Amino acid sequence: KKHLYLFYRDLNSSTVKDPTTLEMFDTLILGSLPKVNINRKGFHMMQMYLEDNESAFSESIRNMRTIMESKFKPNKSYLITSSNPSEGKTTVAFNLALSLQKNYKVLLIEADIRRPSVGNSYYEFDEKKLGLSEILINEAEFSETIQTVPGTKLEFIGSGKKRTDLSDIVNVIKLKKFFQILNNKYDYVIIDSPPILPVSDTMVISQACDYNFYVTRSNFTGLLSLMSGVKKLKNIGKKIDGFILNDLDTSKHSYYGYYYQQNYYYSGEDKTY
Repeated sequence: KKHLYLFYRDLNSSTVKDPTTLEMFDTLILGSLPKVNINRKGFHMMQMYLEDNESAFSESIRNMRTIMESKFKPNKSYLITSSNPSEGKTTVAFNLALSLQKNYKVLLIEADIRRPSVGNSYYEFDEKKLGLSEILINEAEFSETIQTVPGTKLEFIGSGKKRTDLSDIVNVIKLKKFFQILNNKYDYVIIDSPPILPVSDTMVISQACDYNFYVTRSNFTGLLSLMSGVKKLKNIGKKIDGFILNDLDTSKHSYYGYYYQQNYYYSGEDKTY
């Protein structure tokens, strides 16, 4: 019993350190994003891909995009989630969408109807604009909700009016039909979902999406939390299609170079669907 207690105590205090931690799940690692020091006035991580296109961060986003193009089908929906807040899923979703919109027709959906963060972010989208929650309860047409990210072709749908629970306003079948309609209109539908552990919403959204990507933050995401999130998805018959490691301190490790090579390797493989 003592050994078992020590095992769980150590597990509870362990975090995802680097890409090798994620390899234990035997799942594709889409990429590792380096830690970024923000020290310039007006600079914002939400638009890092546009702000500093030649940075290591932007190159990592491009590597991740290349893997998506190689390994997954277009005209599909991609959910991006994490275990808990503050792990970088919104930053990843937004920058990935900004990268994809260079060559594709892309829609980014803010699906966190409890704690929306994109609509009132750096871009200052119209907060009065109707959004996802109004579409799902038939109070708005799709065309009434679309906004465009300034300076890009990226289209965006905000969460709409704050609500307490997604499952109270929509079921999996209806949500899946909605995403399928969008898949016919867009090359990529990127869905910034709530974190999976605190709320049940992601459990609903993940069942309606084609692919599920999971963001972890180096030296922050608890290993036990990650295992719990993976198990929650497994319990509803879903799996993680790709991990993304965020905020990796590449100055102390050689992982960036290693995973750049891995991304190059993956991009040349045959597609698996």
